[in-house]
Amino acid sequence: MASRHDALDRNPLRDVGALSAQVKNAPRALTVPQLRQLRAALAYDEQAIARDLPDFVSLMMGTGMRIGEAAGLTWAAVNLNAGTVEVRAAVVRVASQGLVRKSTKTDTGLRMLVLPSWCVDMLRDRASRPD
Repeated sequence: MASRHDALDRNPLRDVGALSAQVKNAPRALTVPQLRQLRAALAYDEQAIARDLPDFVSLMMGTGMRIGEAAGLTWAAVNLNAGTVEVRAAVVRVASQGLVRKSTKTDTGLRMLVLPSWCVDMLRDRASRPD
């Protein structure tokens, strides 16, 4: 506008180069054989079992939930009779507070997911175990 009204002798924006955006890699999903291999590896790994990873990873595989969403899941959001889970919250890391359970960022994050039968069986088994 300044160059248009003769406040500048030339337009300085003409000397600016084009902005280049970094190209993001497309998300890559594991194949079914890779998923089976991962589940089998976790099922026989003592450290993974001690850290309660086999069921956690199976839940993420069965639902497509993100790590934070799966970590934020409570039994109140699980309906084993209907075979569904409701995504209501996620666990996020907050500076100076550590891990905190928060509601989803957007309304589209709130959703009902249908569980595959093997995942319902896994959750039923887990619910029947004493803490």
